[in-house]
Amino acid sequence: MLHIGHIRIFERAREYCDELIAGVVTDEVA
Repeated sequence: MLHIGHIRIFERAREYCDELIAGVVTDEVA
């Protein structure tokens, strides 16, 4: 589940890099 905390992490990461690659997996895979 994506929530506001995840968005804030992405926004903070943007300050430290030019590109950010994120992956999403289902619960069955994790």
